[in-house]
Amino acid sequence: MKKVNKIFVSGNFNIIHPGHLRILKFARENGKKLIVGVESDQIAGNAVKINEQLRLENIKSLEYVDEAFIIND
Repeated sequence: MKKVNKIFVSGNFNIIHPGHLRILKFARENGKKLIVGVESDQIAGNAVKINEQLRLENIKSLEYVDEAFIIND
């Protein structure tokens, strides 16, 4: 199977659970680069349990994530 150049996944990622890990790993295996958008506190609204900077840091710490940023729009 040919890998695409970039894969983009987004979510609020309050607590990284096995489902998140599986989908992020699967996405990375199917692309050359995995980019993850973490919803800002404003966008996530009442779903926010953990500050956006900590959620971003958690996502960036995963070995198969190449790039991550906060989505504000």
